[in-house]
Amino acid sequence: MSNDAESGAPDQRKSLGCLLRMFWMMFGNFALGLAALRIIQSRSVLFSAWDAAYWLLVGAIIFSRYLDIRFAAGTTPSGQRATSRDLARHAIYLTAIAAVGWVLILVVKIVWLAPK
Repeated sequence: MSNDAESGAPDQRKSLGCLLRMFWMMFGNFALGLAALRIIQSRSVLFSAWDAAYWLLVGAIIFSRYLDIRFAAGTTPSGQRATSRDLARHAIYLTAIAAVGWVLILVVKIVWLAPK
């Protein structure tokens, strides 16, 4: 019985890793883009629920990358084992790009889309 449980563990790890990679590489970023569109469409000039969702998604993407590296043997695009340095680089780049994007979204919303 223990052999069956042990043989299923690598498959579960691969499945978890696949789901995590799909989230931080594709679905999370797609959802981030949708949240950005909803921020533009919202009527609130101040911080809205969509702004909170945007930043929660940034955190979720970084956390899923952490889980991928820590528990699912995450790799780099070149196929090497990812390290905490790769995670830090990803977190810094994603946060910087998300911050610049968020400021641009607010500028577009306030300058071009605000009612006059």
